[in-house]
Amino acid sequence: MKVVFVLGGADSVFTDLRAAFALCVPDVIIAVNDVMSFYPGSIDAAVTLHPNFLSSKQWLSRREAKGHRPIKRVFSHKAHRLVTDVHEYKWPEMTYSGSSGHFATKIALEVYEASHVILCGIPMTATPHIYDNTAWDSVSLFWGQWELTKPRLVGKVKSMSGRTAELLGTPDKGWLSCR
Repeated sequence: MKVVFVLGGADSVFTDLRAAFALCVPDVIIAVNDVMSFYPGSIDAAVTLHPNFLSSKQWLSRREAKGHRPIKRVFSHKAHRLVTDVHEYKWPEMTYSGSSGHFATKIALEVYEASHVILCGIPMTATPHIYDNTAWDSVSLFWGQWELTKPRLVGKVKSMSGRTAELLGTPDKGWLSCR
């Protein structure tokens, strides 16, 4: 069994993460976008659909400036000087992106071969990000792809909060019982 935590950029990420750590210790931690510069712990992979922000928003250099460990792998859907791995972000049935958090979930399942993925800070609601107090109003553009790929995710992916928790369920020790 392999458990992967996927950390998104919602302002609930650290509350969600504490609750997830109360359930288990993950084998892999994947950080999405801005959270890679906020999370002080070890990160196995960073995932983004915005590779230009790796340098323009200085996600990686901010992490380094804070004295946090380097990230082992950086995934995106297209090449960039700071990207170590290029990977397709959509499953065949998708017509559009499901968000960088959805892409990170795909990486967890396909690259890291996770049996259990726990989403932290990926509620897919119009809530603020960790870096500002502005509601993420464009969430509605991406939500349909989560619903479309639900058959791929059910049983393997659970979420700590929001619409993703309503769609996929929340993790508990019973779900992780074979760990």
